[in-house]
Amino acid sequence: MPIGFWLSLETVFSSSIRKHRASESSRCTAWTSLANFIPYNSTALSRPRAIATAALAAEMVGGMHRTLDITVEYAKTRKQFGKPIGIFQAVQHQCADMYLETESARSAVYYAAWALEHHAPDAAAAVSIAKLYASDASRTVSNRGIQVHGGMGFTWENDLHLYYRRAKASETMFGDATFHRERLARLTIDVEALSAQRA
Repeated sequence: MPIGFWLSLETVFSSSIRKHRASESSRCTAWTSLANFIPYNSTALSRPRAIATAALAAEMVGGMHRTLDITVEYAKTRKQFGKPIGIFQAVQHQCADMYLETESARSAVYYAAWALEHHAPDAAAAVSIAKLYASDASRTVSNRGIQVHGGMGFTWENDLHLYYRRAKASETMFGDATFHRERLARLTIDVEALSAQRA
């Protein structure tokens, strides 16, 4: 985070900002209270929060894609029993599942971004779907990548552990999958209840 941005936040919120050590070191995080500035039940931050959530889901898709690339490359070059491990069906299935999860999450994120840009009526639901799917998929893809790498996947010599830690940290930011499932259910049930009342 740029120093100027941090200083301007400190001057706005004075002592209400506390730096927070994240589980992975590539992201600077902080805690603050907006209680004096924005009412708790205000919808003033709903669109910026939705945009940030969709952006985080897109970042998670990028991490999944990189994890897949690293894993496929490793499966092509690592030899066991005199053959690359990528020719074994179990490894191929792991990589195929990683690809499926990554592309499905990418599709959900693309639609969420489109819905936000065009102010679609289902934009909030699309963002929740993208985030909940990306949260689950990033965990699964990271776990499968480490599984294919074996013990090598979580060593400092391999960058895979960085993507794993980033996926775990991003999984709970702006709400985990359970939060977004509940939010999606609330959005769906509320719409159905309003439709029933109008009829």
